[in-house]
Amino acid sequence: MKIVPPTIIQQWEQDTLAAGITVSALMRQAVNGCFRFITGKFPVPGAALFLCGKGNNGNDGLWLAGLLAGQGWDIEVLLTESPATRKLVDAPAIRLALANAQVWPACHSYHLEDHEPALVFDCLLGVGATGEPAGKTREMLEWWQAQRRPWHVTVSVDTPSGLDADSGAAAACAFEADFTLAIGAVKRGCLTATGGKVSGRLVPVPLTTYQDHADQFADFFDLPMAREMARPLTVTMHKYQRGDLSVFAGSPGFLGAAVLVTRAALRAGAGVVRLFCHPDCYRELSLKTPEVMVAPWDGQSLPEKAATSDAWVAGPGFGTDPAAERKFALLLRAATRPLLLDADALLLLNAQTQLLPTRNYPIVMTPHEGEFKRLRGSPVTDRQAAALAWINKYPNTTLVLKGAHTLVADSDRQPSYNGSGNPGLATAGTGDVLAGVIGALLAQGLAVGDAARLGVYWHGLAADVALSTQTEQTLRAGDVIASLSAAWKKIRPLV
Repeated sequence: MKIVPPTIIQQWEQDTLAAGITVSALMRQAVNGCFRFITGKFPVPGAALFLCGKGNNGNDGLWLAGLLAGQGWDIEVLLTESPATRKLVDAPAIRLALANAQVWPACHSYHLEDHEPALVFDCLLGVGATGEPAGKTREMLEWWQAQRRPWHVTVSVDTPSGLDADSGAAAACAFEADFTLAIGAVKRGCLTATGGKVSGRLVPVPLTTYQDHADQFADFFDLPMAREMARPLTVTMHKYQRGDLSVFAGSPGFLGAAVLVTRAALRAGAGVVRLFCHPDCYRELSLKTPEVMVAPWDGQSLPEKAATSDAWVAGPGFGTDPAAERKFALLLRAATRPLLLDADALLLLNAQTQLLPTRNYPIVMTPHEGEFKRLRGSPVTDRQAAALAWINKYPNTTLVLKGAHTLVADSDRQPSYNGSGNPGLATAGTGDVLAGVIGALLAQGLAVGDAARLGVYWHGLAADVALSTQTEQTLRAGDVIASLSAAWKKIRPLV
């Protein structure tokens, strides 16, 4: 899915209507996409409160409310305007939702008074709204802010009300969403630092619109894009054709990182995974990772087997002492394969960035915001601008800037924001798992940018799949590895 300014999608809609598609037909597509997400995410009907404005965003909400009511949901609808003064689209579901709707300010919510879990839908302002919310809309937003409790789950349809979908500026009364259902395209304001805080998790809802030569801010990497990149195995493959990956990881006190990265690489399909670790860790890591070819490495020279591998990963539990510094310098000088740098390798890189411009092989870097700040030597205020500045300076690198909707940037294409994952990934070890997944895809021969994008999406999707038995609160790195297979079945469902 594309990430665009709101003016672009408004033009798409105008061109689509001019081509003969009706407003009702477009709205049906949007609402059906929202309905599929809600009923998939929350399969057991529950309670839902809809806050609906007078425009088409409010009509989307009314239509969705009616569909959910037909599935057994207990629905309440609060309107900013009387139905007699609204701009209505005629649909049975909308008529059903309006049957018992209340009009502000003469309204109240039984759901909120019950102190029970409920979904609360923001359908007040559309993508074209700018400036501070005013009048009844502002009153309703301020009322909701006073009513919200930790057990409520909030959903904005298209963009959160009170958020400028272009600049990302948010009013003090802006609706803070746990999920934003991005209809047709993700609006770029939702991905700014401020916009991200009120947008929550962005969920793409595809819409068939006329999109001719549209300027776009970036890509929002989603399941259809992952399916285009995923490669099938062939019947004649042997293990070395599935990818030979060398991993440089593990030092005293940091064995877990080496275990996670190699297990993830194996689960992500690498045919051979070699682990070169600190000599003092060799015996224990050999016992912990029986499918991995473990060898001690003293750093005096490059291991012979590493020279023939298809890709390298360096950094998880690598260490940062003087011996580790020497080993890392050797890897940078000697590497002739795609090299992924994570964790300790990024710390060691701070003192050796001068080596990056001279490297002819591609380097994938996977920093979180704090690590990237150290690499740049300055805070990150606009992560896309900062990522592109880095790529312009070091065009042989692919940057995987980890965080909410992880950003992948390289010199070959526009940046991509990841569309999978959940807050449960904010726990120790998940970065090691990501390094192993991307490393395995690099070893299997995917183009570097494709390996990074697909790896990030697959990793996040595995975390989403894990929530069928776990919660965001209880998710662990090992759960992500265990769910990689189930996530792959969503990417390639017929194999």
